[in-house]
Amino acid sequence: MPWWAPLAGLTGAVAVFAGLALVDKLGAGPVNGLIIAANLLASLAIDHVGLMNMPVHTLNAGRAIGGLLMAAGIILVFRF
Repeated sequence: MPWWAPLAGLTGAVAVFAGLALVDKLGAGPVNGLIIAANLLASLAIDHVGLMNMPVHTLNAGRAIGGLLMAAGIILVFRF
């Protein structure tokens, strides 16, 4: 097992705690959107650099626009 594998449990626990702590203040929509956006942006970074022995998929305009649209969607859901 790689050294970083146990970190998945820790980050999962932090994500669950943060979601439970913030859902009353932000609402269910923005919290779920933030979780999905964080996963999407992290996966874009992992793909671009090739972390964890993943094949490299460079960040191009389409992928960057997709990440930005996700962030814009969360802002819209939070504001309205």
